Amino acid sequence: MSLKPSKLKWAAVLLICLVFVAAGLFLIPPEEDQTMRWLTVGFFGLGIFASLPGLFGVGGLELDPEGFTILHWNRRDRRTWRECSEFSVIRMRGGPFVGFSSETDSKHMAAGLARSLVGETGMLPDRYGMSAKALAELMNRFRARALGLPH
Repeated sequence: MSLKPSKLKWAAVLLICLVFVAAGLFLIPPEEDQTMRWLTVGFFGLGIFASLPGLFGVGGLELDPEGFTILHWNRRDRRTWRECSEFSVIRMRGGPFVGFSSETDSKHMAAGLARSLVGETGMLPDRYGMSAKALAELMNRFRARALGLPH
């Protein structure tokens, strides 16, 4: 199964970033606060570039009987169902996300910090057009099937 980022969500992010870039350029007078003007333009300008992969359908999540692969621009992060904990909804700034713990993620330096903040060592980077709850349930069904657990 292949899931793609929500184009509607990323179109909204692009629009919001464009509005803030325009506001930074046209509403903050250059003679008043140059630093704030360029910080606003720079920050939301980066947001424009960050929204492009999702808007053009680059990236995604591939699920198969052995595990899942998170697709980025030019990188693939693979996890097996066997190495992952159950998937759960984690609440943090930016909305609910799907979190999990895995052996691969536990080896990273930030794993302890991540576990103390959200209770998991890994997180899916998008909800792929689904609610976090529905995506966590889907991931848990794939995991249970692969491990021979009741689902």
